[in-house]
Amino acid sequence: MLKEVNFELHVQEPYFTQLKDGLKTVEGRCAVGDYMRISSGAFLLFNKCLLLEVQDVHRYTSFSEMLKVEGLAKVLPGVESIEEGVQVYRNFYSEEKERMNGVVAIRVAKPANQPSAALAGVLSELKSSGIKSLLDEYTAGVTS
Repeated sequence: MLKEVNFELHVQEPYFTQLKDGLKTVEGRCAVGDYMRISSGAFLLFNKCLLLEVQDVHRYTSFSEMLKVEGLAKVLPGVESIEEGVQVYRNFYSEEKERMNGVVAIRVAKPANQPSAALAGVLSELKSSGIKSLLDEYTAGVTS
């Protein structure tokens, strides 16, 4: 059920919530390091709790080009213009780094099973009495 995590990424708000809600389907990064190794079929763990599957990866020479081709609404929902979108990326990457390395657009989608959904299912089956029993057992072992 739980897939192997190939890469871990951190995303700030509001982008994490947009990814979680399926509004943001493309993650843009400077094409450096591990980002160059990400490929279709890989599993990405965002902020240690959201598992997304890579559908496709495209390389571009600039964030501006990426935003135009991939679509502003898919990369940065709520951002009004390409120029504003480029400024968002300037908070993370310099123009020089972008020019030297290019950028990658990582298209993602939710796989059928999320770790949080599996945990919620287990907790639901245990009900509060089962959880209390487990916690009582654990704390008794820790405090003795």
